[in-house]
Amino acid sequence: MKKNSIIRLPPLNPPDECHRDACAKHCEYFVYKASISADPISNANDCIVVVIYGPYYELAFIRLGDNKWTYFDRSCYIFEDIAQIGDKSYVLTTIRRKLLIFEYTTQRILNVNAVAPLFFETDLYIKAYLVGSNEEELLLVHRYSTFTYHCRVTNGFKVFKMDDDKYAWIEKNDLGDFALFVGDNSSISVVASKIQGCESNCIYFYDDCDLTKRDRSFTDFGVYNVKSQRILKPAHIMTLMKKLKQPPIWFLPSVYL
Repeated sequence: MKKNSIIRLPPLNPPDECHRDACAKHCEYFVYKASISADPISNANDCIVVVIYGPYYELAFIRLGDNKWTYFDRSCYIFEDIAQIGDKSYVLTTIRRKLLIFEYTTQRILNVNAVAPLFFETDLYIKAYLVGSNEEELLLVHRYSTFTYHCRVTNGFKVFKMDDDKYAWIEKNDLGDFALFVGDNSSISVVASKIQGCESNCIYFYDDCDLTKRDRSFTDFGVYNVKSQRILKPAHIMTLMKKLKQPPIWFLPSVYL
């Protein structure tokens, strides 16, 4: 491993007194989501780390080499997801259901635009994900679920793309040769034909956190076919998930020789 392949960052602000004990006990959950704007090895000067953190799902960012974080005013929004496209961060809020676009300078947030307020749907979705596609499209994925006494069951998904001219979400019924992988740690888009065993026009998902008080069953996972609207659960993956009892981590490896 190269020396500069490890990103070392200063600590975030500690939680307030009433949440300190809980955060200390479950410190691995203190950072809910993290995103980087550029490759930290090949393009370290332009790499900005953005995180959603803490019990109130606040937002902070830092440029590599800085000695402190910059914090966004938490009184305005609760943040749900982040996606990086180019030099911009797209952040989804839960309250007021807005999409924010962040542009950065070294010391402060350069520009924040609140765009494309989310529409109301007749179907209730339980989770929303932002995905930056390989074609530099911003996608919004809604996950629809029902709950039993002890677990969540995903029933389907809807995919929308951002219309840059109208700042509106347009439903997308075909992903073509692309596949989406959604989850807490990251949500990514890949060209399926370039990855052995990957199914095109599909959404891969797992039993991630939905902010409800329930134990994870590690059974709410599978592959959703956008065209047929069917969910498949490969048997070998089910066996592995039950054995490990850990959610997977989606990532696209980069090889440096």
